[in-house]
Amino acid sequence: MPTPALAFLVASLPIIRVTLYTDQNMIYMIFTNSYFLAATAIAGFFLMTSNFPMFALKFKDYKWKGNEFRYSFLVISVVLLIILQVIAIPFIIALYLFLSLIIYLSNMQYD
Repeated sequence: MPTPALAFLVASLPIIRVTLYTDQNMIYMIFTNSYFLAATAIAGFFLMTSNFPMFALKFKDYKWKGNEFRYSFLVISVVLLIILQVIAIPFIIALYLFLSLIIYLSNMQYD
């Protein structure tokens, strides 16, 4: 996992806590849980040091073919940001990891 993505995730957690403090709903309970935070730190550590290939957002051209995952990721990310605002950040990073896993498992080109 790229270091900036993990830093963005870690930096978003206190912002999410402040944003959801008045609601104290299920998402608040998950993101403020000590076990969730510890698991996030451990998972981030392993993802940063692993050789797991993740797709890059570098476009060689702007055609749909060959960029399906990049465009899908960007569209879903924008929709999540519009709907969930700052709460979308962990979901976007999870989506990034999920799409990278799909690309890796399907043996597609990920660079």
